[in-house]
Amino acid sequence: MWQRPAAATTTGAQLMGLRVGDDVRHAKWGEGVVLDLSGQGDDLQATVRFRDEGEKHLLLAWAPLEKI
Repeated sequence: MWQRPAAATTTGAQLMGLRVGDDVRHAKWGEGVVLDLSGQGDDLQATVRFRDEGEKHLLLAWAPLEKI
């Protein structure tokens, strides 16, 4: 049975210390607030509500989010 290897390092998003309720900025969608976090390591995802774009589900290993 094939198993996905464990992540050797943490993601930048984990190092940012994001929590539900934090304000964030995305280069394309502007400012938003973190509604939910799920997963871990490279699979860590956030649900963010952006002012003009609505809710987005983002894979934090790839999403260009900045904590503000």
